[in-house]
Amino acid sequence: MGFLSLFTGKSPEQIEEKADSLFHDGEYGPAKIEYEKALARLEKQPDPDPESKRRMEEKRVQCKEQLASNHLHHAKELIESDCRNDAAELLQLALELTADEKLTARIREALNRLADAKPRTENEYADPTEEDAPWEDDEYFTALVNPLSPAEQDAYLGYGKEFKTGFIALNQGDFKTAVQNLTAALKTHSSQKTFIPLELATAHLNQGDYGRAESLLTGFLKDFPESVRAYQLLCEILWENQKFQDAEALIRTCPEKPSQTLPIQLLLGETYFLSGDMEKAIAFYQDVLQKREWDNLVAQSLARTYEAVGRNAEARDVYGQIIGACQGCGRKIDPHVKQRYAETSFEAGDFSTKLLELYFSLTQEDPENRSHYYRKISQIYSMQGNEKEAGRFLSLAT
Repeated sequence: MGFLSLFTGKSPEQIEEKADSLFHDGEYGPAKIEYEKALARLEKQPDPDPESKRRMEEKRVQCKEQLASNHLHHAKELIESDCRNDAAELLQLALELTADEKLTARIREALNRLADAKPRTENEYADPTEEDAPWEDDEYFTALVNPLSPAEQDAYLGYGKEFKTGFIALNQGDFKTAVQNLTAALKTHSSQKTFIPLELATAHLNQGDYGRAESLLTGFLKDFPESVRAYQLLCEILWENQKFQDAEALIRTCPEKPSQTLPIQLLLGETYFLSGDMEKAIAFYQDVLQKREWDNLVAQSLARTYEAVGRNAEARDVYGQIIGACQGCGRKIDPHVKQRYAETSFEAGDFSTKLLELYFSLTQEDPENRSHYYRKISQIYSMQGNEKEAGRFLSLAT
């Protein structure tokens, strides 16, 4: 998929929302990279929010666990097809990704069965935890392309050595090497329709060459008009250059099939939001929620937009619906959503005991921001007329 750029002017939270969308669609590899982008952007801030850092890190770990689980599943399929070498590579990658003891045990069990079924030759099934057993480029490249669609996998594996070297360099953050080798690969396959321009454009973006990247992506879309990733990258370039009308026009030209997908729809909503047309963004997100089944990512975008225009009571109601949806299906509530529900409730004038209890729970779930929550607790006690408790928690806050 390529190492996506850190070039946009978007906030860590906005990058996080894009990662959430990718995670929602099962694109765990790209989502992991986006969470890492958000964390890197957050670290550059003079006073990074510890709660945001913890939340993004947790989501990054979730991506790694999902990837590890997927690799285990695919490895088992490869074993059934007697593709033992490929299966071993995937199992090794899964071990490096996961920190879950149960999943680790299942991976090791699969490795043991694989080893028992075929005698080891030339360290074919060496202990994947050994730090002195680096992967060969072929193995690493195979692992990188494995999450792609079957058609993309076949194409990437057939582009030759220069593409392989460039693609590995791109994923390792060596963008100069990536540009050199991917350019050479593109020249070699110039008579064909390939995915090489998409990866080369990503490398150029990371080097800050937006003009070359935009040219490559525009040409790529003529050959692959349903590439969601190309639309995402082009929109980021247009947003960075404040060309919001061009971004909207680009999204409107998207073919019908991808235009109905959530990632493309979120691009349009984000375009309205970044352009400052909050009312249009609100109307858009409301329309999406009415026409589709309830989606927490769309709802979070709507709530964030309500907050941006000071409509805190409406933002609170949407965050409350998200919490209710999570409780209804037994999913863990995103701590960020819980925090925003508390904050918007407070801003909307809620000083109830119920909100007080919510802040108390946040002091346990998010101890790094405990001082902030104690201040809110102090203020709520003060509004309730309990100055003794208000003073006590204010002292704890300071």
